[in-house]
Amino acid sequence: TRLTILDEEVKVGEDSPLPKQLNELNEITLSYKDKIIGIEFSALHYAIPSKNKYAYKLEGFLDKWVFVDANNRIAKFSNLEAGKYVLRIKASNNDGLWSDERILTIIITPPYWETWWFRSLMFIALLLLIFAFYEARLNKLIDIERTRSKIARNLHDEVGGTLSSIQYFVRAIEKEIKNNNCENTNKYLNLILESSSDAQEKIKDLIWTVNPDEDGLDKFFIKFHRYASDLLDSKEINYKIELPTEIVNKSISMETRQNLWLICKETITNIVKHSQSKNVIIKFSFNGNNLELTIQDDGIGFDEKQKTYSNGLVNIRERAQALKSNYKLETGIGKGTKWFFSFRI
Repeated sequence: TRLTILDEEVKVGEDSPLPKQLNELNEITLSYKDKIIGIEFSALHYAIPSKNKYAYKLEGFLDKWVFVDANNRIAKFSNLEAGKYVLRIKASNNDGLWSDERILTIIITPPYWETWWFRSLMFIALLLLIFAFYEARLNKLIDIERTRSKIARNLHDEVGGTLSSIQYFVRAIEKEIKNNNCENTNKYLNLILESSSDAQEKIKDLIWTVNPDEDGLDKFFIKFHRYASDLLDSKEINYKIELPTEIVNKSISMETRQNLWLICKETITNIVKHSQSKNVIIKFSFNGNNLELTIQDDGIGFDEKQKTYSNGLVNIRERAQALKSNYKLETGIGKGTKWFFSFRI
């Protein structure tokens, strides 16, 4: 007897499905890649071999006996699915006496994607994917809720105080009108106008902060350049603003954008209101994955411990810490002021 795969005889060997002769084996293992297999058989010790008859069946694939004569002593099977099969073969002599069955177990190994371990891995991967999707969805909902809370808090902190001031000024005007004394009415009206303008600007900043269309760092640079140049021009302060020369299309998060904007805004506002400077240099640059910002003026400088500047300094430092930024302040009476920030984006 012999084994063929794709009509080629399989030799006995270490890397062969046949570790020894086929008639010495009760079981063989083949691959799903072995599309056409053949098993040739013969009967021994019969008087007239040409009159012998044979029958075979492959349980699990072909459950009916197939009868062949001595000229067709081969059982061929093609495209067997992965699994375990039992080949039964018997022979008869010219008198019609059938021999005992010869039994050979054939195991067809499956492709890796049909193995239990691969299916288990795929099932686990599917569970992980579902979990990751759920977690991402949950994190998104948490981020949305956090954003809502942040907007509400910012509206309360930044706009609420201004609106309270407006309410106070309106009541003061009502009181003056009631007492037929309008001496300070114009002053209160001007304060209302200033407070309204301040509230409007803060609301615009909040809307800009949460607008996803403004996430690009390039758009931040455009907004900052316009804001700083308008403010410095209004006070006739000479300035130089240096922006990165390379194309910037990197997105930054809402929180990063807000903290960076408030640092820039607070710093420029302090220069205009307090520094009495004539020249200002502002420089943005990249250092690896870090964005670096330097803002320097040649004004009167200040003592960091003075209460006049303490609130502004606290705000800038809190925003820098929120950015996880390295920052440095160099100043002194009559020495101008220089801020340096470096943070990862």
